[in-house]
Amino acid sequence: MKKIIVLLFIINSLYGVMINGIDWQDESINESYRLSFIDAKKYCKKKSARLPTVNELSNLQENIFKIRYLEYDYYISSSGKFVNFYDGRVVDSYSHHFAYVRCVFKNYMKNGAYTIKLKNGAIEKGTYKNGGKNGPFTIKYSNGDLIKGTYTINKMNNAITLIYKNGDILKGHFNHGELFGAYELKNTNGYTEKGTYKDGKKNGPYQIKYKNGDIEIGNYINGKKVKNKIIYHKIIKGYLKEDFIITLKDCDDVIYKDTLIEINLNTMKIVEPENYDYIVLKEIPVVYIPKDKREINIESSVKHFHNKDFISFLLTTNVKIKSISYNNKNLKITNNQDYLYKTKPIRKKDSYNLKLMLDDGSEIIYKCVDKDCTLKQKVEID
Repeated sequence: MKKIIVLLFIINSLYGVMINGIDWQDESINESYRLSFIDAKKYCKKKSARLPTVNELSNLQENIFKIRYLEYDYYISSSGKFVNFYDGRVVDSYSHHFAYVRCVFKNYMKNGAYTIKLKNGAIEKGTYKNGGKNGPFTIKYSNGDLIKGTYTINKMNNAITLIYKNGDILKGHFNHGELFGAYELKNTNGYTEKGTYKDGKKNGPYQIKYKNGDIEIGNYINGKKVKNKIIYHKIIKGYLKEDFIITLKDCDDVIYKDTLIEINLNTMKIVEPENYDYIVLKEIPVVYIPKDKREINIESSVKHFHNKDFISFLLTTNVKIKSISYNNKNLKITNNQDYLYKTKPIRKKDSYNLKLMLDDGSEIIYKCVDKDCTLKQKVEID
């Protein structure tokens, strides 16, 4: 993660020193001048300049000169208030009634769009208003990442949007160039992550919501996941055995027999058909998959370990599987996601039978050689 570096651009100008777009009277010139408010205005006017505002003096004190001044060093502002350069205090008056004067040259007050190349090579674009950065800005890094944010009177607001080169979008907050506080990351693969940054790293509880409805929860410690678990998206899908009546506030509606329906059991909402996705169900209809519409896809992978081959299976289906056996030995299903079944690796044999028991009592047997499986026998129940 890149750090935002807010640079103070100081260049020599015709009259003095340009700092953050404001042309200040050179400090070495004005140190001997301690004037009243009225005399200070006259002094600056004679130089075709003006007195700085409280904010301009405060920004100058905070960012540039704080360590150079003594406790009694005050500068006078255009409103007649005094800014202490030792600790930043702003007072209406103080015992001497005279203060140092540092004028701002009017003709060099920047306004309008700017483009700045930062020391790290990033390009910042934004707008000057009355010499200070104000309004929306962007910082584009050489790797393609882009930051969007805003300035208010030359101070960067904490809230930013970070758009990564790959299209991921993070909304969060910056503090001294590091991410901190709550964030939301929207990934191009369709998942959304929410959590907290501390000292530029993810720390504390997080939640990831995947496109299919699965939810991952856990904790980050210095950017690493610990104690995370996935709450799987529980669904049921199939064809309605009977007409399904939905009771609405003003009327009833009917989803007809043999319509393909999918229901999220976590939210009790209809996923398909989409025109009913706003409805929260009070009961689950009876569904089935006809024999001619059953789909089972088997993928296998082999890993070599201690001079032995181990095989595992990934089954994607539109029917629910009760158990999977390998040469009559039950395999452990390592995940708990409906219609997706992954098995624990087992010692591979050159040929074997793979038997599936479905929730409805149907039995399907495959004859497999190496990683290739062909249907051997079906005992199906409608």
